Amino acid sequence: MKHYARLLALGLGLGVGATGFAQIIPLYSGALNSTPDAQGWLYQNLPAGTAVVTPPGGSGYTTLNTSAAYLPYAGWAAVTPFNLDPAAGFRVRFDFKVLAEDHGASTADHSNPPDGLADRAGLSFIILGSDKKGIELGVWTDEIWGQTDTPMFEHHQSQERGFVDTTGVGTGMAGLNRLDVTVIGGNYSVRFNDNLLYSAATKDYTPFVGAIDPYETPNFLFLGDDTTSASATFQFSYAEVELVPEPATLAALGIGLAALARRRRR
Repeated sequence: MKHYARLLALGLGLGVGATGFAQIIPLYSGALNSTPDAQGWLYQNLPAGTAVVTPPGGSGYTTLNTSAAYLPYAGWAAVTPFNLDPAAGFRVRFDFKVLAEDHGASTADHSNPPDGLADRAGLSFIILGSDKKGIELGVWTDEIWGQTDTPMFEHHQSQERGFVDTTGVGTGMAGLNRLDVTVIGGNYSVRFNDNLLYSAATKDYTPFVGAIDPYETPNFLFLGDDTTSASATFQFSYAEVELVPEPATLAALGIGLAALARRRRR
């Protein structure tokens, strides 16, 4: 939690007033030269040791490789120490770059009846609000798309998808992409490098039952490979949440800023 406190202090210092008194709270920064699990995230790899994590080492990003024959589940999860309230609205940002992805089209089509379109991705992002609703995004090298909840975890051919180049342009930090997912009310929108891909209704995955089941966890974030039907190698450099504070929070924040201003004048 001390890493969250450090990042939270940074966010409060930088984010107030940028977008109508919103709070921007960093949740991971590769610039700190450590992996997400050293900054408050939980890292899991099943079976243990089947994925490869490369720390930043001065590069500014962590690399995860799950290409061991589709075998591993691996990634980072976080339960935020604050509410991701869809009624007020929030935005989650991830900076990343896909180096390689294989979703095994012959084995990953789980639609019933099969529709010829793979339903899994080697890189996924899960964003769940305080109401346990949200979105799981599948990421390929050329597409970002939303997993359905009715039927559960399918990839529709005609909706909730955007065709983009997630491999980036150039190398190193210059090739990283920015993904922004905004949730407000019962809807979410996806922006990729500041371009709107699509908007749709948030999903309810709570009926899912499985050995690994995070979908009943409020205020939950995940990035990584959560399937044995696909694999990926990707770089991850930054994550943040933008919140609209509740009135009481704004009032307390205003008092703090006023006190700081008086102190500076002295």
